[in-house]
Amino acid sequence: MIGGYVRLGLSSEGVALFREMQVAGVVPDEVTMVCFLSACIDLGALELGKWLEAYIERENVSKSDVLWNALIDMFAKCGDVDKALSLFRKKSQWNIVSWTSVIDGDKSHSEYKIIYKMVDDIGKEIRRAGYAASTSEVLLDIDEENKEGAVNRHREKLAIAFSLMNTPPGTPIRIVKNLRVCEDCHSATKFISKTYKREILFRDRNRFHRFIDGVCSCKDFW
Repeated sequence: MIGGYVRLGLSSEGVALFREMQVAGVVPDEVTMVCFLSACIDLGALELGKWLEAYIERENVSKSDVLWNALIDMFAKCGDVDKALSLFRKKSQWNIVSWTSVIDGDKSHSEYKIIYKMVDDIGKEIRRAGYAASTSEVLLDIDEENKEGAVNRHREKLAIAFSLMNTPPGTPIRIVKNLRVCEDCHSATKFISKTYKREILFRDRNRFHRFIDGVCSCKDFW
């Protein structure tokens, strides 16, 4: 019901209903908490979102990817990007949805500029190693240079750049995506694994990919 209120633009009513549940001693499930966080985003109610996070920690609620992403999304969109990034870093694997939640927050945050620069630096390094952008899957009617720019900003590359910046050298990088990895990102990840000497574990919609020293476990068939 809370989700219904939010979808109808009645987020205040949704929050009020959640409070009634608390007074009545009803324990919220994950779906209810995610809907409550959506209401917080709609209302810009950062303090309410913080309260729910404290409740989750106090009650030792197990955070699934869905709930974790909802928390990251709430903090990012309610203006506390530092907290969103902090939660993002605590995850054991980098999830594309999580990354999207962070990057769709306050894009003026200084770390975004650093990440984009890192992506560009990675591109230069792997080009020196022989990488060439594959733009065959870009269907937009734009010139080749802009197509290369488009694939260079795919979420997978942003997530890998963020991981390279925030994990010790040699640490495996884990990424989860609910769509099939594109040809260009697959090729780039092979070069990144070799250039930066990282094992990169990537789960997309179809399979697990394990990139080591420029080779993927899928043998380029996915």
